[in-house]
Amino acid sequence: MAKLFEPINLGGVELHNRVMISPMCQYSAEGGVANEWHRAQYGRFAMGGAGLVMIEATSVNAEGMGTLGDLGLWTDEQEAALTEIARAISALGAVPGIQLGHSGRKAAAQRPWHGNAPLGPQDAEERNELPWPVVAPSALAMAEGWQVPQALDAAGIEALKADYAAATRRALRAGYKVVELHCAHGYLMHEFLSPLSNLREDEYGGSRESRMRLTEGGDQRESHLGLDGLRALEELLASHFELKAHIGISLADDAMTIERLTAEQAWILDSLADNKEMAISGGAGSGKTVLAVEKAIRSAAEGRRTLLTCYNAPLSTSTGAASSRTAA
Repeated sequence: MAKLFEPINLGGVELHNRVMISPMCQYSAEGGVANEWHRAQYGRFAMGGAGLVMIEATSVNAEGMGTLGDLGLWTDEQEAALTEIARAISALGAVPGIQLGHSGRKAAAQRPWHGNAPLGPQDAEERNELPWPVVAPSALAMAEGWQVPQALDAAGIEALKADYAAATRRALRAGYKVVELHCAHGYLMHEFLSPLSNLREDEYGGSRESRMRLTEGGDQRESHLGLDGLRALEELLASHFELKAHIGISLADDAMTIERLTAEQAWILDSLADNKEMAISGGAGSGKTVLAVEKAIRSAAEGRRTLLTCYNAPLSTSTGAASSRTAA
């Protein structure tokens, strides 16, 4: 807390303090386009004195939208609207950031106040909200009642990489100084990383290295997105802004052992460049699981600036509430 209001430099981006407004979905866009709601929402945080204001999860293409109220960054109209918000945030003294992602098999869902379930006939009848086909690493539905996604083929993966690159360039043009790639919470990049949702038998599935191929890459680094895309895009855009990864942890006690969870997460962390900024979050699990994972991540993250966040989990300093810790 002693350094909370001191300046900090993140990859060449200077923040006047260490208060960051996390990306929080508003479900209030139309056609992926930001509007007055978003201008007021993000402007007020900049006006309040935060050093970094991060725009909510913004889809890199139409199929990746979680709901019809999500923001997008694949058209000129979307880019223009987000440019105005970046200008406002900057004018009010904060650094604008944006989170880019793809919802994968969790796409085509209702807004939370409509149920947060997959879009269906009732949504079409009441609000003319129709579902669209969803994609994932494997043809596994997220849960009972959800769409069975189409497993991405080689052409689909190449198109996805291009969409991430295009959205990142749009973010740069729009004036965003920090870009976070969403690789957590069961969305598409997380689905590739996790052995629970990635059952592929090609070069993108199976071993840990193969599941990370989309995010880690091989000899053709310039074409890969995800965690390797962080490297590739950082090289491409290093003089312009900071890139971050948001990595998720699956904290289901009955799905993976504590040892495997910690080993998977520590290995992912260790594979990243030493100067990478990361936000790491997990869902509910037992205190034993959460604390074991946290310990492993702290060890792997030593020497890196890493934000650790666990939601709805009984941590040593918090019960049932969000808790954030920073590794030096």
